[in-house]
Amino acid sequence: MEQKDYIKNIKDNFEFNYVLTTHCNLNCKGCRTCASISKPYEVSMKQVLEDIKNLKRIGFNNNNLSLTLFGGEPLLHKGIETILEIMPFRLGLLTNGKVLEKDRPSLFNALKKRNLNPGVSYYLNSDIDYDKVHNNLSKYNLKSLNFDTEFNCIKDYTYKQKFIMSMYDPKGRYNLREQLNNCKSFFPCIFEGKLFPCMVHNVPNALNYKFGTDFKFEENKDYLVLSKIKNIEEIKTFLNSEFPFCKFCGSDGCEGSQNCNHLEDWSKTKREITEWIRI
Repeated sequence: MEQKDYIKNIKDNFEFNYVLTTHCNLNCKGCRTCASISKPYEVSMKQVLEDIKNLKRIGFNNNNLSLTLFGGEPLLHKGIETILEIMPFRLGLLTNGKVLEKDRPSLFNALKKRNLNPGVSYYLNSDIDYDKVHNNLSKYNLKSLNFDTEFNCIKDYTYKQKFIMSMYDPKGRYNLREQLNNCKSFFPCIFEGKLFPCMVHNVPNALNYKFGTDFKFEENKDYLVLSKIKNIEEIKTFLNSEFPFCKFCGSDGCEGSQNCNHLEDWSKTKREITEWIRI
């Protein structure tokens, strides 16, 4: 969603993505979170417990905070069942569904215990057997929530036939305010004890590692450190700010902006620099 809509809608009820992994099992071309070119990573249980502690100290609880388990592919986290059990906040889950092709009782029972129906992104040309996903979920009286409501609809599901290619500019040639105004992906993410305004959390880790770029974030401007946040009002002020990293990041909207994001048919990545970087 857009920044202004997020700020208007939160009031006293916040929604954050909580990043469990940065890697994935689908290998999408131009992945928004750079998961297809990331080194395998999962958040430690020590960090999870520390984040829970800090979120409670800041003033969050089950009534005013919802966390969507996010990746990469969050279901690749080895401790996913434990995380589902110990999280004291309302939970959502965003997955590509591939892990759900196999009947894994410990996982499905953990989802059932939380009454958590996973949000699934459907990819038209992928090799994921969505019928198996639906059948496995139904065994446990669960269902998938369709995460995507646009692009092309076929069969009984909505599939991603098109994929947003989010282009990053190492020279920072985007207009910061225009990019933020045109961005439709404003949804805060918690990653490694830090709160980011959107899904750029893994960009330096992945792109600098893979292509030798030099992307950097500025503390208190592009992210907040959870352990240093005093209260919820501090978060509201931060999320209503401009973010220096926006000048490096293409946005979803086109009108009034020079950004070069565009839609392409979904496909597997070739891990080429032109899938992510504006040359």
